[in-house]
Amino acid sequence: MDMNDLETKLDALAQLALRARCFFDFWWLYEGSPNREKNLDAMNQYSEFFRFDTHSHQIAYTMYLCQLFESKANTMNISGTLREARDRGLPQKNIAGVEQLLREAEPIAGNLVIIRSNLFAHRSLSLGYDAAFAKAAITPNQIGHLYDIGLEAVNLLRVAFGQDEQEVSALPTEDLSRLLKDMTMNGYRLGAPDACERVPSTRRGPSY
Repeated sequence: MDMNDLETKLDALAQLALRARCFFDFWWLYEGSPNREKNLDAMNQYSEFFRFDTHSHQIAYTMYLCQLFESKANTMNISGTLREARDRGLPQKNIAGVEQLLREAEPIAGNLVIIRSNLFAHRSLSLGYDAAFAKAAITPNQIGHLYDIGLEAVNLLRVAFGQDEQEVSALPTEDLSRLLKDMTMNGYRLGAPDACERVPSTRRGPSY
């Protein structure tokens, strides 16, 4: 696979956007959904798993969305792909449309980068966890809107070069919602903790 091929880049950008939305929807189902109260009984059965699973989804959607909207020349992102698409004869109406979307996304993406750069990709020595979120001051609605902007921009580029538009599937979130509902209704207990197999530690001394 030639990652310098424009069509390959457009496929990869679409997947970044779709995965970002999927991870965001998982996180929202755990943390902010109106259905959260319905899920708490199931989540509390395995509270330590869901504590870390929630965090992993937050990291994932943050990283993927920031990748879409960064501007480094040596990385895959919307703005760099737009420049290449322009050189390939992208119609002016598509150029204008993507540029407008990028301007709309800039302040939101900039706030999300504060979280990514200070907490997830790196850990700031000067800005604590709560302080980083306070400084970013980004809401779940804005994060969802950032995804919408990203996928719309990618689809404008894809359609111009004869590729199909992409849209997020509801199936992963529906599966998770159904799993949580089943756990609540049936009181699942998947086994005692000592029955779980763990990857052996490579550290010297006692395993943990």
